[in-house]
Amino acid sequence: MIALTKNAQNNMPNIYFKHKMLTDFNPQDIDKYKEFMLDNGYKPASVNRELSCLKYLFNLAKRWKKFFGNNPVAEVEFLEEGEGITRILTNEEEVLLLKESPTYLKYIIITALNTGMRKMEILSLKWDNVDLEKNNITINQTNTKSKKTRIIPINDYLRNILLEQKLLCGGSEYVFPNDSGDSHITDIKRSFSTACKKAEITGFRFHDLRHTAGTRMIESGVNVVLVSKILGHSDINLTVKRYIHPEDSLRDAVEKLANLNTQ
Repeated sequence: MIALTKNAQNNMPNIYFKHKMLTDFNPQDIDKYKEFMLDNGYKPASVNRELSCLKYLFNLAKRWKKFFGNNPVAEVEFLEEGEGITRILTNEEEVLLLKESPTYLKYIIITALNTGMRKMEILSLKWDNVDLEKNNITINQTNTKSKKTRIIPINDYLRNILLEQKLLCGGSEYVFPNDSGDSHITDIKRSFSTACKKAEITGFRFHDLRHTAGTRMIESGVNVVLVSKILGHSDINLTVKRYIHPEDSLRDAVEKLANLNTQ
């Protein structure tokens, strides 16, 4: 089992992979941990340090003959380190990005923008978890960062996209299957990067689609509590910190006072 360090600033749990054996790890687990770290306020440099530590632990276990598989961390790309500024997609950029994306990637992007789901939540999604009658997506607790089952509503636009995708997926149990259909797509980094380049969109990560969805909901007047539930944040303070700007809240407050005075 691997115990990870505690982030004092965010007061996060010091164990993420609790009760998980070395032989149970795969690259997808590491990717999910990367997203978990980003969602909980870690900077790319901090995430990379954690990944380096994990990579060393697996190599050490191999040296001690306690682990004989491939190092799962070695198959995961480290994050680009910089200022880590969140980039929000504009409506104009969205049109260009979707235009330059192949159909499968286009539908993945649309899913992200209309649900705020994390990349691996989308890629590993199964049709069993998509209810096109009740119009919702259920993400089981085993696939969420908070370890709680999350239900996300499906709007009419996404519902039509998913109906089209169901016809295209060839009967696979996965919403976004790989070429053979026996599993799901595992890597879209290259295709996403290519689409961004063709659309002349710079400094934009796939994870920023999630930030874009959250920002758009807040800007549309959706209550922050509901946004937090949809995004699956473990603490509403994470939502407030990331999407609510104090200066805007103060401005809205005094504008509401002005509206009362004119009634």
